[in-house]
Amino acid sequence: MNKIRLIDIVVIFLCFSCAAFSLNLFRLNVFQTISSLYKEPVGSVTIRYNNVQRRLSDQVLWNRLFVEAPVYGGDLIRVAEHSAATLHINGDDIDLLQNTLIRIYNYRDEQERIIIDFIYGNINISGSGGTVLNIMDRRIAAQDQTELSARTVYSASAGENGMELKVHEGSITITEQNRQSRSLDTGELVLLDVAGIERSDPAIVVTHPLPNARFLADAAEPVFVRFAWSTVHFLPQQFLSLEVSRDPGFNRIIHNIEAAQNESGIELDAGIWYWRLSYLETVLNAGQLTIVNTAVAVLNSPVEGSIFRYGDSPPSIRFQWPPVEGASRYILEAGLVPDLTNPLLTR
Repeated sequence: MNKIRLIDIVVIFLCFSCAAFSLNLFRLNVFQTISSLYKEPVGSVTIRYNNVQRRLSDQVLWNRLFVEAPVYGGDLIRVAEHSAATLHINGDDIDLLQNTLIRIYNYRDEQERIIIDFIYGNINISGSGGTVLNIMDRRIAAQDQTELSARTVYSASAGENGMELKVHEGSITITEQNRQSRSLDTGELVLLDVAGIERSDPAIVVTHPLPNARFLADAAEPVFVRFAWSTVHFLPQQFLSLEVSRDPGFNRIIHNIEAAQNESGIELDAGIWYWRLSYLETVLNAGQLTIVNTAVAVLNSPVEGSIFRYGDSPPSIRFQWPPVEGASRYILEAGLVPDLTNPLLTR
């Protein structure tokens, strides 16, 4: 019978130690996941496609998310390449595009707004101003009905990464580390280098269409899409190139327009379109839009011309209509005049 050597005992001990350490990590992960079920979520995340992961506060493991899941204070949300998700927090919709990482703070600011730390990637925010964005120790608070975007950019002149913050519609307030504040309005932007110092590189802010715009067409004819933008640190005689393609790699460019003004228009058929604005073959802004053919919703009830009589309490009227393909939401308006000028009810 062979004798057990000291090295064998050491190897066995190391194996059991590694197994015990792994089991302990798994136990902590399971208990933290279970305990998070009793926390109050601050919002939810909807997976638009592909791989999106969430790491709960104080956890070491990343969990892959499916369809829709709650999010909590302290969560890290990571979106992989060729993936996308949308956060729904405090009345705001926050689109997280590919290769994006954000952190949701586990505390709120003085006005009870959720704070989101933008670490890197590409995000778009729209809504009621219920969240505050933290970028390089700057707090960005949006007003109601504001569309803004932030992304990591690379400066060829500086040879380093930085951040770009744009206001596509509305107004935002930027609060610096020294508590000084300033405002940015529609068409304005801020470029920051890796140290958080503002740069003055030529840039573009597209004000129409808004990021990831969606157009509904009620006929088979093409839809006229207006492109409008503002230029920063550009000379008046500098021309831009507007390209529209069927694919994100711009291998099937359908329209290529040399724009001397800050506006142009193109008729586009239904489908997903990708666009970019360039100067001297340098892409300064890019995005996508969707055009969906749809029919006008027709009411099933109440029947046109219906009369409702009541005594003391007004009746409850139920509106019903068949689903419309491609529609993401419906708007119901009611008023006292046929053209619905100043409607009394909007739902």
